[in-house]
Amino acid sequence: PAALQTALFTSYGTDYSFLAEMVAGSPAAARRRGVTVVDNYDHHRTPAGLDEHTYTVHNAAVRANFSVVLPPFFSDDTAAADRTRVHHGTMHPKMWLLEFSEGGACGSGFLRLAISSANLGRYDAKINNQVWACDFVRAQDAIEAARALGVSQLKAELKERRVDAAGCSEKAELAERLVEARRADSAGFGADLLFFVERLP
Repeated sequence: PAALQTALFTSYGTDYSFLAEMVAGSPAAARRRGVTVVDNYDHHRTPAGLDEHTYTVHNAAVRANFSVVLPPFFSDDTAAADRTRVHHGTMHPKMWLLEFSEGGACGSGFLRLAISSANLGRYDAKINNQVWACDFVRAQDAIEAARALGVSQLKAELKERRVDAAGCSEKAELAERLVEARRADSAGFGADLLFFVERLP
């Protein structure tokens, strides 16, 4: 994980020694606020807040800096009825947002979003779980990747994306149109779903 620069994890309970093994040796683990964990907690006994003192490089159990966020379930002025409603509320999402300085489509870094059915623990990692992950390239890398394609590849993908490229005579124009089309398609889930479904066997 030497290329891991920053990480955000959310979980319904966290095994911090397990997490420490996952990020060991990374710049993220070595610096303050390099790894942030939004964790579940007993909000009846523990106040919401930020813990940056328990899990540090000086703690032999983890040897990493973890900023642990205990999110508020209600504000101080929340009505009693609303407090009762969230009495059994939990911090349940399981998401990872990881920033890498190397690798990816152009080798110069990327952002990985992962949604998992597993909590951050050794036990959960050993059982059957589902994970969805998506890597996002840097904006400049997206442009360079499109420019690296051949004219026929550019035209083929533009056609697949239903983009009219008839007025484009230069390769640079085609690449620019493709980058715009990719960005526009990524803004709407429906277009991406259609693009995927059309490729199913």
